[in-house]
Parts: sequence; structure tokens; C-alpha cells
Amino acid sequence: MFLSPKFQVGFYSLVTTKTRYLNLFWPIVMSCLLLAAPGVEAANKKPKAVIAKIAAINEGELVSLDGSGSSDKEGPVASYHWEKLKGPDITITNADSANAGFTAPTIVKTNKPTKPVKLTIKLNVKDADNAESSKTAVITVKPVNADPIANAGTDKTVAPNTSSTLNGSGSTDDGQIVSVAWKQIAGAKVKLSNANKVEASFTSPPSAGSLQFQLTVTDNDKKKATDTVTIDVSNTPTANFDLDKTTVAKGTTLTATAGSIAGGTEPYTVIFDWGDGTAPDQTALASGVTSDSSSHTYVNVGSYTATLTLTDKNGSSKSYSKNLSVTLPPVSAEFTLNNTVILAGDTVIAAAKNISGGTGPYKVKFEWGDGAAIEEYSVVAGITSKSATHSYSTIGEYALKITITDSNNVTKTFTVPVKVEATDPLGLC
Repeated sequence: MFLSPKFQVGFYSLVTTKTRYLNLFWPIVMSCLLLAAPGVEAANKKPKAVIAKIAAINEGELVSLDGSGSSDKEGPVASYHWEKLKGPDITITNADSANAGFTAPTIVKTNKPTKPVKLTIKLNVKDADNAESSKTAVITVKPVNADPIANAGTDKTVAPNTSSTLNGSGSTDDGQIVSVAWKQIAGAKVKLSNANKVEASFTSPPSAGSLQFQLTVTDNDKKKATDTVTIDVSNTPTANFDLDKTTVAKGTTLTATAGSIAGGTEPYTVIFDWGDGTAPDQTALASGVTSDSSSHTYVNVGSYTATLTLTDKNGSSKSYSKNLSVTLPPVSAEFTLNNTVILAGDTVIAAAKNISGGTGPYKVKFEWGDGAAIEEYSVVAGITSKSATHSYSTIGEYALKITITDSNNVTKTFTVPVKVEATDPLGLC
């Protein structure tokens, strides 16, 4: 078909104009259509987990975990959860909260230098649509090293020309002690053997005097500590004198001990004088024996001085004394009651038996607890028991008390509950 040029120009202009309007309004039309379409929503975005920065901490410190900076663009974070991924065992408190915490673990010490340890902590967060994300943090735990404690042992006395030991086994550390060193710092020069061991030894000089030694210990983290010990060299024997008690009841046994005997020349003789006029106990110790003990029973009340006399082979001696008191034994007895649950009108039998101690003669008092008159009896010398009877007429619960009193008003009391029940009338049928 043939179209005139004018028609062609007009047609082209129309098509071009419509296309221009269509291109202008098409995005608006499509937007309206999308808004009007049911069930079409924007995709949910994941929340963001954030852990606040944690500086290096010392072992044993409390550590705070802060995840409160976590967020979600569509709303609040719905849940938090903290967990340890790597490192020593820890217990996380409030592990399902934005803010949690734990105690930094103790680092195990060895004989090597202690190094820091690392913990890897993970925070997981979820939003309301259960979308989740996580974040990890590495926390450095630094060791805390306490100084070692050097212990060179207790001061002691030794005889001239005798072998003696130095013992540093009481030294301690939170890690491990990796080296020890002994050196003499005072007194007549002696030769130390095993000076780099926990236990060193030497031979005391021939003359009396005082020696001093220093112990230095080093731990696995190169920290050091020192302690000193004094060794007295003496021609006079010495000992530690002890009593197992300084107050003893009449008729009971006391034990005296002579320990850590040293100095002078072995063997030794030990004499215990009890101070009550009885014969002393004397023992000749065998060579190498450095302790002895003996027991004694005091039969009279009073104050005494016990004495230890230590004598060496050459007749050199030293004495030690301790004061003690001998007292009356406490009043004692046994209490019996034939029945603690009775019927109204029944009778009980109460008794104090095997009365001893204190100073006789004794008095025995019965308080029945129901308002009845108190009964008190004197017990003549040589009698060690007393009984009494009583009838309870009124139902109820009572406290029966029996008191033994000696001639010095020292007492011993027993209290026992008594329950009085109603008589059962059917019991007579």
C-alpha cells in the first residue's frame, strides 16, 4: 500500500508521542500494581551480633561479656546465647542474656615458664523471625605468679664435730620450685655438701659457736625468695621439754617429753622429776637416740613444777622446768528413769548412779517439774547412788531434773522429759 509522505509523518508523530507517555507513566503503574498485589513482602534481614571489646585479663578475675550492642533493623534482638568454643573450661553465667560473665580460669603451672592462655567466646543472636548471626572474640588470660616461699627449717643446736643437715623441703610455690641454693653467711666456715639440693649437709666445727645458712629458691617463672636458719654448736646438751597438759585432774596421767636432744656428747641421760616428792624417772639413752618420754599420775591436788634434766656423756647438763596444776576431777554420775511416758497416776523411779569425782559427800536433788516439792538427799561417804519415786497425777509434759552437788558446790545436772497421758478407760475392760 502506498502512503503519502504527510500521512507517514503524522503516523510517526502519533506513535512517538504515545511511546513517550507510556515510558513516563509505566513505572508508576507498575508500582501501584505491586502495592496492590496481596502477600508480597520485603525479605527479612539477619540481625547483627556485636561483642564489646575485652582487654586481656588475669587468671581468677571476673570477666564481663557485653553483647548489648547487637541489633536488628526490623526490631529488637529476640535472643542471645554465649558459649566457649576453645580454651580451658569455664562456666558462663547468664549465658542467654545480652550481658554475661565468667571467672577467668586458673592457668596450670609446670616447671616451665607460665604462658598466657586464650579463650574463644561466641555470641549468637536471633531476631523475631529466627534469623540469626554470630560473632566470636578471643580473650587473653594472663598468668598471675606469686613469689615462692623459702623455708630453711627451724633453728637447732648440734654438738661439735657432728654431721648435721639443712632441710628446705618446707618451701612452697603456686607453680614449681625449679632450683635451690644453700650458702653459709655467718660463723666458722664449714663445707656444705649438696648445696644445690633441698637437703644439704655439713660437719659442725670442733668449737662452740653459731652458724647461719641462707636458702634461696627459684620458681618456674624465675621469681626468687630467701630464708635463713641458725645452727648453734654447743658443748651443752639441749632439748625441747613439753607436757601434754598443764592442768590435770587428780588420778589421771600426765606425759612429759624430751625432744630434739642435741649438743654436748652422746649418749645422753634423761631425768624427769615430777615435783610431788615421788622418785624421778631416769633413762640412759642409747647412742643416736634424741628423744624420750615418761608418764606420771598425781594423787594429790595442788600446784607442781615438773623438771627435765639432760646430761651428756661428759657430765654437761641442762635443766628445764614447767608449772602444772592438779585439780579435782569433775563430778560425774549416770542417770536412769524407768519410763519417760506414763499414764496419769503412775509412778516413776529416778536414780543417780555411780556418783564420783569432786569431793564427797554428795547431795542429790530431784525436781519433778509438776509443781511438787523438791526432794533433796544427803549421800553418806562411800555411797555412790540415790533414787527417788514420784507419782504424776496430771496429764502433760514435764522436765524432770536431778542435780548432784559435792562438798565444794561443784554440780552435775541431768534433765529428762516426762510425758503423762490420760488413762484409757477401755484398758480396764
